[in-house]
Amino acid sequence: MFALLIDYLHSVMQLSYNEKFIYDWLNKQSYDDKIRDEAARLIQAVWKHHQWKKTKEEVFQNSGISPHDKKRLTKKERKAFNAKLVHSMKGFQQARRRK
Repeated sequence: MFALLIDYLHSVMQLSYNEKFIYDWLNKQSYDDKIRDEAARLIQAVWKHHQWKKTKEEVFQNSGISPHDKKRLTKKERKAFNAKLVHSMKGFQQARRRK
């Protein structure tokens, strides 16, 4: 008798074909949104680093100071940029692994 009750509850709780389709579609949308957000963060971090580096080089060129005379990035600035890029890359990789 108990087995019949369990079988009945199991069959009632199963998703229908249409419900499963919608459930899978919503999960895929959520996954795609996370990937898109992480990819955008990574692109922004790389672009900001590129723009900052470009600006720094232009400052050296316009001032007449050789870039080799001064460090282009201070140690603290380099660490901050590297940490931001690594964080963005890890976030993107983790989002891609989750499904």
